[in-house]
Amino acid sequence: MTITKEEIMQILQGAEACLRSVSWAELQPNAETIIRDARPDWWAWILRRHPDLVELCPEKSWKEFDGYDWEYLLELRPRFAEQCTLYEGWTKMTAESWICLLEIHPQFIENLERKSTLSKFDGEDWVNIIMHKPQFAAYADWEKLDNCDWIYLLTGNPEFADKCDWTRFDKLQVYRILHEQPQLHKYAEEKV
Repeated sequence: MTITKEEIMQILQGAEACLRSVSWAELQPNAETIIRDARPDWWAWILRRHPDLVELCPEKSWKEFDGYDWEYLLELRPRFAEQCTLYEGWTKMTAESWICLLEIHPQFIENLERKSTLSKFDGEDWVNIIMHKPQFAAYADWEKLDNCDWIYLLTGNPEFADKCDWTRFDKLQVYRILHEQPQLHKYAEEKV
């Protein structure tokens, strides 16, 4: 696939690119320079709007995509998951990026587990994921949840009460949970 500088400029202007990107592209001598020297986030932005230009994206840019670039691209264009695997993009994403991406594309949980990025998640991250997508509880590292995480989770999602070590709570914390979810009384009998 070939493209001219004029066509690139039309794409940028038609997609309402930021002024900085348009100005930068205007200063380049030709399309080849734009394609070669564009920043990875520029490519993520372009491919999100024009996935048909995938052949033009240089390998250097794919390799330099950061976690946010991958999240941004995959949110709208999950077809680029193969490139994300090839260029180890899954491991570059933060827990926050994963949470956002899994909200939209729960099928990507397989990549999360396979790429050993689960260690990035703290207790609060797991609570946020499980509260929105309870089916991901099977992947949770329950040991990472502190008392505050557990209280928040159990008051909203009592079905996970059996995953919790109730001896960790003091009386006040137990009362707080039971106030919201009285049916959990059987788990807290020793504390009440």
